Amino acid sequence: MTNRESQVSLAALGPVHISEPTLNRRIRFHQAWYRVAVLGEREYGATRPPGSRPLGSILSAEAASAGRNFVSDEAADLFRVRHRAGWGIDPVRTSGYLTSSQALTINIFGSFAHEYAWLARILQRLLGSAHRAVAVTGFDIEHFSPRPSDGLGDRTTVDVVIHALTADGPLEVGIETKLGDRFNSRHVRFNERYERVAHLWRDPELVSARRQVNQLARCHAVVEDLASGVASRNERPRALLLLLHSASDASARIVGAAYRKVLSDRSTFAQMTLGEFLAAMSVTAVDNANRHLTESLVGRYVDMNPSEFLWQESERIRRARPPVSHTLQP
Repeated sequence: MTNRESQVSLAALGPVHISEPTLNRRIRFHQAWYRVAVLGEREYGATRPPGSRPLGSILSAEAASAGRNFVSDEAADLFRVRHRAGWGIDPVRTSGYLTSSQALTINIFGSFAHEYAWLARILQRLLGSAHRAVAVTGFDIEHFSPRPSDGLGDRTTVDVVIHALTADGPLEVGIETKLGDRFNSRHVRFNERYERVAHLWRDPELVSARRQVNQLARCHAVVEDLASGVASRNERPRALLLLLHSASDASARIVGAAYRKVLSDRSTFAQMTLGEFLAAMSVTAVDNANRHLTESLVGRYVDMNPSEFLWQESERIRRARPPVSHTLQP
């Protein structure tokens, strides 16, 4: 722990308490601590109007504009490029909210902007012998069909889609990341175009009706449909969906387990913690710069021990003086 980190006070964090699940409170608190202890940003921002309120887990407008929500120049560049591409990115939350899952996704995948070989090594480690000799050819952030009429007919987005080649043919890997936020509440009933990916599920009608697994099913369908479009006539389309979530996110574990049960082939879906994915990043890094970058991601999103003492102190105060009830998405 650096001298600056050890000298952070509760008052410096700013407002951090709102009525939300414990995991979200802990993530919000750590991000407020990170703002002060790691970024050295004393000022904090506020939620958007109407109902604007200050929060220590939001950067000031100046810090957000300066790209302080991104752990590397490559991540900041990835954000700007994807934002210019159009619909799919929330520029205010992604640039200013330290708890943003979009910022998390961009911070991780900004690492691979010029490091496809590194991402390929990670995929190979995660996929094992089931997919041989993985080579990554590119990836998309917040992937969606720019012409829904050419896709499945809705505006479903996938946080990341990795385009890869294996010794057995092309492979599309979709990734959904959850730092602590809930699954999308939008429930879309499958239209007739979903029939071309209906083989994914044992009972497509049941999956279409189940709100709990609807988002994962739609993301999986997008990736499967994409794989079908890139496979040649004599190749079987291969697509995988990966759910990344915080280790303490019980809700994500439950939703992932529920989705696995409805699949025709359970090997087409996997879930793992952010810590497990970052561990794979660490062991496959080939230079100190990439190892240091991975350590910074761990320190921001996984290892909350440095803020634990202040968190415990804050919780004692909160229990003694309950906050005014208020709800907010991470």
